[in-house]
Amino acid sequence: MPDCISITSHHVFRNVRFQPSDYDQSVFETIKRNRIEDDNNNVADPVLIDLTAPATWPDSDERLYDVIFVINIFHVAPVSIATASLRLAQSS
Repeated sequence: MPDCISITSHHVFRNVRFQPSDYDQSVFETIKRNRIEDDNNNVADPVLIDLTAPATWPDSDERLYDVIFVINIFHVAPVSIATASLRLAQSS
């Protein structure tokens, strides 16, 4: 499930496969390091998703997500990000 922002593996439920994502690839190494340090084998490598660029969104024909978990974004992002999050969820 894409989370649409980066989070550390401390937020992960152990019985859920988690797909972290971010538009800022500079945080990917931190996500990977946290996954290893916390022994979270259910956390995949992060992927690029930019909510302002639909071309970066996962192809709904290639991946199936049961849940899209968005956290710590709507209180700091413009309304267009919320709208894009809903469009991404609708297409997944």
